[in-house]
Amino acid sequence: MVSSSLALSSLLQWTNFELSRSISNESRFRFHFRRTRAVGVSCHYSCLEVKDVCYRPPGTQLNILNRVSFSLREKSFGLIFGKSGSGKTTLLQLLAGLSKPTSGSIYIQKYGNDGRPNESSEPLLAERVGIVFQFPERYFVADNVLDEVIFGWPRQSGGLQMKEYLALNLQRAINWVGLGGISLDKDPHSLSGGYKRRLALAIQLVQIPDLLILDEPLAGLDWKARADIVKLLKHLKKEVTILVVSHDLTELATLVDRSWRMDMGGTLREEPLPL
Repeated sequence: MVSSSLALSSLLQWTNFELSRSISNESRFRFHFRRTRAVGVSCHYSCLEVKDVCYRPPGTQLNILNRVSFSLREKSFGLIFGKSGSGKTTLLQLLAGLSKPTSGSIYIQKYGNDGRPNESSEPLLAERVGIVFQFPERYFVADNVLDEVIFGWPRQSGGLQMKEYLALNLQRAINWVGLGGISLDKDPHSLSGGYKRRLALAIQLVQIPDLLILDEPLAGLDWKARADIVKLLKHLKKEVTILVVSHDLTELATLVDRSWRMDMGGTLREEPLPL
């Protein structure tokens, strides 16, 4: 049995994953570049910016989303609520890069110490977004926890430095979501509902996304698991930017920095939670 608190060297022996040299080099550069800019003199903080986004499915005449605009500062917690069918999940899919807006823009805006935006902005890259859909445990495919976490990683030849980087991120993600006490060779389907949800979060957190998107993160959980996930999200918002779609407004209210209502017809407006 392999514990998730194993030393890095043991993790490297246990894992059999590989990354291509091109991905390895590019990812290393992007990671260090972002961290340098984040703490540098010229950049004080960044925001997710969504500007006038519309979405019309191919072959249709009706927009699902209409001129959606909002801003969410890094390491904060945003919540979108509204009736089913109003376009909330569609917006999340656009942010995750699963679909492209018909018009409008989605990007990361950097701000200086004076609070003014820098001249340049960066597109929100799909590989820098983690998304956890409702009931993510239904899509587990591996026989053990470790293989589930690394299932989507490229397996071509790559350098030891990138392996170490991802192994450290794996260890950190497991600790962040509170899976440090379980075995890495445990069957994911044998976990409790709350721990399955934690595993789904760990999968998305390994590569430290610029944005973590959650669709109904409390759905289907009992009261204790719901309370545990809320506590976990309170911790995670200190590490990453989180955007949630949920009907569970009361339980998440203490975490929310900004909230928006999605109305039927796909329009979004900022509004305090109706508690």
